[in-house]
Amino acid sequence: MHHIYHTHGLVIGSRDLGEANKILTLYTKEMGLIRAMAQGIRLNKSKLRFSLQLFSYAHIDLVRGKDFWRLTSAKSINIYPKIRLNKDSLTLVSRIFKLLERFNFAESQNDEIFEDLIFMLNFLDKDNINPNNIKAIETIIVLRILKDLGYIENTPPISKYVDSKIEIDKLDDILKDRKVIISSINEALSQSQL
Repeated sequence: MHHIYHTHGLVIGSRDLGEANKILTLYTKEMGLIRAMAQGIRLNKSKLRFSLQLFSYAHIDLVRGKDFWRLTSAKSINIYPKIRLNKDSLTLVSRIFKLLERFNFAESQNDEIFEDLIFMLNFLDKDNINPNNIKAIETIIVLRILKDLGYIENTPPISKYVDSKIEIDKLDDILKDRKVIISSINEALSQSQL
């Protein structure tokens, strides 16, 4: 009998496998970044396909397989419909998830990253998102991910954006410090050689 793991997860990537299966890249609350097989998810009769759309948030049940985790069930928490209708928000989410997949190698829990991703998705899933707010959210989320993964040192002015929860009323401050933050991000990306 296999142990079933229950967790919350974000679908950050997927690729087709065979006729009806997919390998999903999930960022989970308890295990960090994992890859899981979703058998039969591409079939019309699949119960999983609506809960596990790309960029969705779900409660998922998994069992450890030989090569991959295997999804046994999923229940949708949020599919973020307004993000899907806003090209700028959708592009931002896609870029953030690709960055996360690129820099996060092992299954390891990181509550801060998970909470920041949920904050970002909830923030972007609104009507009439200001383009400047999208720039600010992208800047702060990338900064916080790279800091939490150990690629950026916690120094001023970085510390005021990574030492506490993200605050909506500080978005204008992020734009004021954006050049310094982007410089730190670019240096980290360059030194990582990834």
